[in-house]
Amino acid sequence: GVRKADFHCYCGKLNLAKQIAEAGYYLSIPSAVASADKSSSFAKLATTLPLNRLLTETDSPYMGPVKGEANTPVTVTQSVATFARLRGIDEDEVRRQLRQNFRDLFGL
Repeated sequence: GVRKADFHCYCGKLNLAKQIAEAGYYLSIPSAVASADKSSSFAKLATTLPLNRLLTETDSPYMGPVKGEANTPVTVTQSVATFARLRGIDEDEVRRQLRQNFRDLFGL
């Protein structure tokens, strides 16, 4: 069976996302979270799921924080800041955990 996986640009239901995280898989959230309000599905994922099951991503050139503008990898920093703000924790803590998640997923 699959031991490691990332559900890229996850846009599904929160209950399914919880099951995915509980199964030990990762879910990546695009930079669009940076412009989403607290009730958006991306914001709910960023605040509800365990931080140790999340990754950021750009899904370039789509799904950026500014609708209609091309997305680039530089917008990941906005995602990190948004995760921290929504969770009420320090950006460094978010950065460290996301970096560890990446290393764990890819065996680095």
